[in-house]
Amino acid sequence: MLWSRREWMTVLAAAGAAWGRTGIGLDRISVITDESAVSEADSIRFAQHYGLKWLELRSIPKDGRGGGSYATAPLKDVRAYARMLSDNGLGVSFFNTGLLKTWLPGTELHWRRNPSAEQKARTESRGREEYERRLELLDMALERADILQVKTLRVFAFLRPHTPEAEFPRIAEILAEMGERARKAG
Repeated sequence: MLWSRREWMTVLAAAGAAWGRTGIGLDRISVITDESAVSEADSIRFAQHYGLKWLELRSIPKDGRGGGSYATAPLKDVRAYARMLSDNGLGVSFFNTGLLKTWLPGTELHWRRNPSAEQKARTESRGREEYERRLELLDMALERADILQVKTLRVFAFLRPHTPEAEFPRIAEILAEMGERARKAG
C-alpha cells in the first residue's frame, strides 16, 4: 500500500512527541502547504492539528489545485497570508520558488520520451522567457520572502540537459549571480 504525503505527515507528527525526548521536536518539522492542504486556511488548520510551527511554501493551495507560486503571487495576497501565519503562531521554514525549473537556452534537453516538435518549441519558448526574466523573478521572490520572514529560498539548476557536466560551469555562474543578489537582499 502506498501512503500519501499527508498520511506520512500524520505518522511523523505522531512520532514528534517521541522525538521531543531526544531533542528533535515538532518545532523542527515543517510541512509543504500544497501537499497537505487544499487552501491556505486548511494549511494552517493542518499545522495546528499536528502541533507544527512551520510551513514550507511552494504552490499556493487553492481548492485542491495549484493556485500559482508564492514567488510571483500578488503582494497583497502574500501579505494577507503572512498575517494569517503570524496570527496563528506559524512561520515559514523554507520557500520553494520554482525559479530556473526550466530549459537552459543553448542546451539540448535530455528528454525521457520523444517530444513532439510543438512540445519542444513550447518548452524552449518558456525557458527562454524565464531565463531572460530570471533576475526580475528572483527580485519578486526576494520581496515576498521578506514579507513572509523567510531566509531560505530554493531555486533549481534548470531541467536536465543532454550533457549536464558540460553545463556545470555556466549553471554555477548563473547561480552565483543570483546568490549574490540574494545575499545583498539579506
